[in-house]
Amino acid sequence: MRDGWFVEVPDWEITDPTVTVQVGGHQLEMVLPEVVLVGRLVEFDQTGHTGHGAQALLMLDVLGSAIDDVALGRLAASERVNDVLDAFRALLAAPERPTITDERLVRVRDELLARRRDQATRRQEEGGA
Repeated sequence: MRDGWFVEVPDWEITDPTVTVQVGGHQLEMVLPEVVLVGRLVEFDQTGHTGHGAQALLMLDVLGSAIDDVALGRLAASERVNDVLDAFRALLAAPERPTITDERLVRVRDELLARRRDQATRRQEEGGA
């Protein structure tokens, strides 16, 4: 704890892109928010953990235009979670924004997985990889 802030210091070298910020007279290296956001998307995608999905939605909502969309898109594509990102953005952009519950997040993930299966089946039927 430093000046009312909880600072997590990893016991490994940070290889993700960082930015230096000044907090209460201390210089801290912070992982870019886009990296953290994509990490949450990956965790949600791979495990179905709704807490990570909720955190990603909250980050998208709160950070809004402060997010570097180019960096976010590049990171999401490299981790193959652009469809998750698109689904979450659609939820936030809905005219009557739905309440985000575990059940809704499970449904979103199930729909994404079904879409991916359908796409893979179509590719297979077309003789593609």
